[in-house]
Amino acid sequence: MLAQRVPNAPEDTEVIVVCAGQPANLPAMQRTLRYAQLMLAPAGTTIEELRVLALAQASGDIVTLVSGAESQPNAVVDRGLARP
Repeated sequence: MLAQRVPNAPEDTEVIVVCAGQPANLPAMQRTLRYAQLMLAPAGTTIEELRVLALAQASGDIVTLVSGAESQPNAVVDRGLARP
């Protein structure tokens, strides 16, 4: 589950979850990730497009991207600057 891949973040941390299509477990995600902004993109949206959507929504300069895609056995984490 995605909640296990997102670490317990400090209160001032912004967490944005972007899904391609409506996930079957949306109510559970909303309960578990109450502190997160949940965004739904059209089904078929690529991981790269989802990342762009999340970065556009983020207000901070430093981001960590975690892929919760089911096709990936382990989370992929990218760290970097959102904006120059």
